[in-house]
Amino acid sequence: DHVLMAGPYVADGQTVPQWIAAMQADDPAWGTVGPSPLPACGTLAACDQCAVCAAQRDCAAEYGACERQGGGCVEAAVCGLRCARDDNACLGACVAAFPQAGAPAVALYQCAIATCPACP
Repeated sequence: DHVLMAGPYVADGQTVPQWIAAMQADDPAWGTVGPSPLPACGTLAACDQCAVCAAQRDCAAEYGACERQGGGCVEAAVCGLRCARDDNACLGACVAAFPQAGAPAVALYQCAIATCPACP
C-alpha cells in the first residue's frame, strides 16, 4: 500500500483512491486536485480577466483537457490570447514556443476567444 492510499487525505472533497478511480474511469470531471494554476476570477483586467473566467467556467472542459495534455498547452493558449486575432505572426510564435501543446491548446484558445468577444 502507498502511504497516501491508507490515510484520510482529502482535497476538493475527494480521497486519493476516489481521485485515482476517476482517472482510471476516464471521468471527464477528473483533473488536478489542489490549488488552481489560474488566478481567481475577478483579479485581472479586460481580456485576461475574461479568458481566466472562461477557463474556470464556460471553457472548463477545454481547460481540463489542455491541462492534462501538458507540454505547455495552457501556456500556449494564454500566449495566443495576448495576440490580436488577426496577428498570425504572434499566434505562430506561440505555437512555435510550445510545439507539444497541440489541438487542446487550439480548442482552449478558440473557446476563450468565442466566450470573450472583447479580446483583441
